[in-house]
Amino acid sequence: MNLGKLFKNSLLVIATAFVLNLIASCSGSKKSKDISKPTPNKFAASANTKTARIIKKEPIRRYRFQGLNIFSQSKYPEMFFKYYGTNPTIDTSVETLSGFSINPSDSSYQLAKNFLLNSAIPNEKSIKVEEFINAIAIKNRVKSKSILAMDSEIFPSPNRKGFHILRLGLHSGSISKARRKPLKLVFVIDTSDTMRLEKKLSISKQHIKKIVGQMSAADKISIVTFNDKAQLALPMTSVRNKKLIINVVNKLKASGNKNIQTGLQLGYRLAKQYSQKKSLTWTILISDGAPVSQIPNPLGLLKIITQNAKQGLRLQIIGIGLNKLNPSLLQSMAQNGSGDLTYMNSKRTNSKRFASRFITKLQLQILDAKMQVNFNRKYVKRFRLLGYESRLIKGKVATTTGKAGGDLAPGNSSYILYELQLNLPRTGKSNSASLARINVYYRRQNLKQRQQLKYSVPLKHLRRRYTHASDQSKMVYIGSVFAEKLRRSYWVRNVSYTRLIKLYNRLPKRIRQKTTMSELGHLIAIAKKLDSRHDKFESTAPLAKMKFLHVPIIR
Repeated sequence: MNLGKLFKNSLLVIATAFVLNLIASCSGSKKSKDISKPTPNKFAASANTKTARIIKKEPIRRYRFQGLNIFSQSKYPEMFFKYYGTNPTIDTSVETLSGFSINPSDSSYQLAKNFLLNSAIPNEKSIKVEEFINAIAIKNRVKSKSILAMDSEIFPSPNRKGFHILRLGLHSGSISKARRKPLKLVFVIDTSDTMRLEKKLSISKQHIKKIVGQMSAADKISIVTFNDKAQLALPMTSVRNKKLIINVVNKLKASGNKNIQTGLQLGYRLAKQYSQKKSLTWTILISDGAPVSQIPNPLGLLKIITQNAKQGLRLQIIGIGLNKLNPSLLQSMAQNGSGDLTYMNSKRTNSKRFASRFITKLQLQILDAKMQVNFNRKYVKRFRLLGYESRLIKGKVATTTGKAGGDLAPGNSSYILYELQLNLPRTGKSNSASLARINVYYRRQNLKQRQQLKYSVPLKHLRRRYTHASDQSKMVYIGSVFAEKLRRSYWVRNVSYTRLIKLYNRLPKRIRQKTTMSELGHLIAIAKKLDSRHDKFESTAPLAKMKFLHVPIIR
């Protein structure tokens, strides 16, 4: 009798559990549908949004940002990123054109560096391969008289069997200090309470003073500070009066709430007041960003930035710190302001080197640059562009409107990598054969008429072995593989950190001793120790059966 009751009770418990699980699964499916609905404020992130999925037992929060998914790591829950995916391999029988706007930025690399130096693996959604490539310092070999030039090299891929790497280099000619235009910089400095964390304000002061030290006597600066209100700390002052400028910078203190919009509005008013054709005027925002909840009208803020950019008032943003930084918002602000997002969020950053690069970046020479690559079906079967997912241009670049191009400063270089499956001629290389025709569309400073650079990728630039490739090509390739590892790309699953370190160590010692390459080697070693994430493709496409022409779809 007791056994019969026990049996009935067991059945009752099982039935109850089944019903509860059924209800939970139904309600869970409803919640997952709610996640895909855009919020009324496109920048708003709901605090009640549930976890969409689990990776390495770490919650990934999903939000909506201008119609795209954003993911946020739990370690830095207020840090949001747009996710653009990974470029596919394209068959030239379907499409031969590949177009994108140039991106000379290295902000993704700088952000990832500071994650790693703080013993954290960066969010894979924040990794942009092209910005890792740009961070690798390669000497610009273009003569100073050249406004814009290209070079190329092709070599076998060390990791993707049956494919080659096409390395393109776009170089802007350097200019002398005598030909440099005077700068008028309006610094808009965040002095709210959050700038006390991680000594952000003191680091900002250190870098600002180094920037002033790199400026010429013809340059001028003004300083606006903001917390909940904006105020003018220094009117437009010649850099000749460095003592006064440094004294004002040293007196800056952090307190109060944050209102970025108020600070920028005052900064723009000053920039408009002092703007002249004979000089380059920039508004420079230095801030640790802000959660969307602290910006009353983010779309209105972007509109203000866009309107000022159309009037020739460019915005450069320097993000500082990791805590509460919002890269997606700051990146959108910089792009709408025809500028760039830079990071100086580590005490280990070389202030003098940072300042020198920053000043050079402000001397724009090539504007609104876009590239179109047209592959030759005779020699190229398939191609994949590494990076530039957020800057792709469909169709013909020459007829595309509304898609902003990138800007190149004097002496700057932008590198592009493609993976190619080639159909090589059996009779050997032909001097007249071309793998692709390239067109770069751009404008020069102070000239409205668009110009064009034409370049043909000769088959004679093909190297039969990876070891035959130039040091420059090897450096940018290693940088790209590191980026692909951090964003867990399907195409580098077969490359371990140990193997990547071996490729790095095979570089000549004189190359590895360079500041940037030495730093890269250090970061790869850190990532090897920290990165214990699982292979997200293993369950559907085991590494042992990996195919290099097909990528599985993860749902």
